[in-house]
Amino acid sequence: MLWKQFLGIAILCLALTQLRCVNSQATDTICNEGFTLVGDKCLMMKFFAINWFAADSQCQSLGAGLLTLQNEEQLLQINKWVNMDVQIWTSGNKLSNNGVYYWQNTEAEYLPWAENEPDPSSGNCLILTDMSGGSETIDFRLRVEACLIINAYICEQLTQSVETNQVA
Repeated sequence: MLWKQFLGIAILCLALTQLRCVNSQATDTICNEGFTLVGDKCLMMKFFAINWFAADSQCQSLGAGLLTLQNEEQLLQINKWVNMDVQIWTSGNKLSNNGVYYWQNTEAEYLPWAENEPDPSSGNCLILTDMSGGSETIDFRLRVEACLIINAYICEQLTQSVETNQVA
């Protein structure tokens, strides 16, 4: 009688082992060469300081655009990723002369302004500037800047999803 219980347990264990070895599909998010996955964006930091128009052109030549910010989470990810006091061009601008700021070609809804901003007399393009006052934690905020001033910049490219087979 004991051998029947042993045989039942052995068959159950074998069945459970087989269930573990089932192929499953997973999706990985990847970026093109030179870009780094930061949150849900593929980013490339360029420290070579150029004006906004040249930065926009450089990003476009890479199949990308200048950085956009849609929410606080994305800003926090940029703070952690860059983690240094540097001024960075974003895609933010009001070059259309209607007084409205845009991220690339979309009207900007999220604009985390620095203190006393926006100052329309400063220019038409937006940079990220560190407002932490020298503390260890970077706190980027947006500031209006003349588009011909030179700054570092971040290019943003769409992520790519790749399906992979995994053995569970």
